[in-house]
Amino acid sequence: MPPSETSRHRGAGRTVVDKLQLISNAPPEVRVRQALQPPWAGRRQPVRRPQSFTPAGDGITRQLCSAIHLNASFGGEVLNDLVYPDWKAMAPNWHVDAVALARHAAQAKQRRETRDVWLLVVTAAVAIVLEVALVSIFTGELGPGGLLMLAFLVLLGSYLAGFAIIWVHYRAVHDSALASIGIKGLNAVEPPPLPEEIEGPIRSSGRANVVVFAGKTPFNGSGDQIDGWSFTVDTRVGTASDLGKRGEPQPFDSIDLHRYLLEQIPLTMENKPRTGHRLYVIGGHARAVGGLFRQGPVLDDPDYELRFRRPVSEATPEHIDKALRNQHRSARPYTFFEVVGWDGQVVVTLFVRVEKHGPMLEVEMAVTALRPLKPDYGDVVKIPLGPGAHRLPLLRTVLPMVWPLLWGSPSRTVRKIRMDRQEAAARVDLDQELEERNDLSWAAAPSLRDRTAAAANGNHFGAADEKIYQHAFKRRSIDVLREFLVEHDVDVKEFDLAASFMVPGQGAPS
Repeated sequence: MPPSETSRHRGAGRTVVDKLQLISNAPPEVRVRQALQPPWAGRRQPVRRPQSFTPAGDGITRQLCSAIHLNASFGGEVLNDLVYPDWKAMAPNWHVDAVALARHAAQAKQRRETRDVWLLVVTAAVAIVLEVALVSIFTGELGPGGLLMLAFLVLLGSYLAGFAIIWVHYRAVHDSALASIGIKGLNAVEPPPLPEEIEGPIRSSGRANVVVFAGKTPFNGSGDQIDGWSFTVDTRVGTASDLGKRGEPQPFDSIDLHRYLLEQIPLTMENKPRTGHRLYVIGGHARAVGGLFRQGPVLDDPDYELRFRRPVSEATPEHIDKALRNQHRSARPYTFFEVVGWDGQVVVTLFVRVEKHGPMLEVEMAVTALRPLKPDYGDVVKIPLGPGAHRLPLLRTVLPMVWPLLWGSPSRTVRKIRMDRQEAAARVDLDQELEERNDLSWAAAPSLRDRTAAAANGNHFGAADEKIYQHAFKRRSIDVLREFLVEHDVDVKEFDLAASFMVPGQGAPS
């Protein structure tokens, strides 16, 4: 399968190749340590053998890594989201190995750039030879017949050179796309790691417990909301005794109920969910919520400075506990319960938020679902397997692509240079804007997993599991809420009435 030739570029004049220069981008202490090495430190280094290709550990990531090599546009999306510096929050990257995606995207982009450099060299050589031939015509050193013969040979040689360059590139794409999904025996090259200043925030986004959002739903990275309900309970009304007298309810606060839910909901569930707390913050109000931005000295590097400005993906447990006790008007803490099925193809998450204002207990619940990947990311299945089976399809792909890619290399180079300059100029304006304005939204873009998931409908192979998890979460959460209220001597008559509308057939236990 041929890779798409459309891709976006960002980075204020920097390429991924530039970012892979670890020494130039390393912290000062690292550069000093390298400068103080003795002259012989770099000699007689052991020969590094190529590492065997290791595919990602889950099926979703393997499929997306394969799609990166086959689709340059998707690779550009991954680079924009994960690699290129940005000042907005990074979207959460649960359920995928985002570091592997970033490495594959950087490798795919570097291969295209290397290919274009060699094609540009061939194009320049053709131009020089033809220019010399035209001069020779005017000086009488070369006749018209000789010029035609030379032009034919030059064009033939350029086509063969371009064919070889593009064949090598597409063969590497072919091998990496197949190796990424776990096919062995291919000559695929392991994507090299990126600098830690890039991979560190990506890893953190995979453990994110803070999500800065914008839009109608806060649950970025968790899929479509498929269910939701809310109600209030008056905790001043105690349980009635057989004599008609009501007891005094036991006091509790929001964090007590959050912890009770966290402990009790998983107990009777057959598929034990992953649990925890997450803080969801409105993007335009992120500055008003404490603990979301880093402080301290910053390296004198434009990319580092821009990444340093973005909100963090992980908050401390103390910060989350504080949010659970005293909720900010622009930040809401949720306790989540997450079940994964079909090797990550289906993910169902229950979100619960409780808040106590005086005697009134407010309860909000929502269930979200991540669906399988769109068919667009499954082109790898169209690649034929077997010894030599790739040659004829590759030949059919490369033959018509030689002239467009060869003669288009100068325009692609000019376009890239122009775009890099425009982004460098925009970067200067952005720095000033970030210093002067306080009304900017720091909200993250929709997560990669959300954007690559199937459309918002339940017609997929894991639909039955999705419904089972959804109803299990709903019934279990209502049962546990009722148990908590009963244990604290709160009358549950109104609660049972509300529950009967949320879950048909739900009523007070006998």
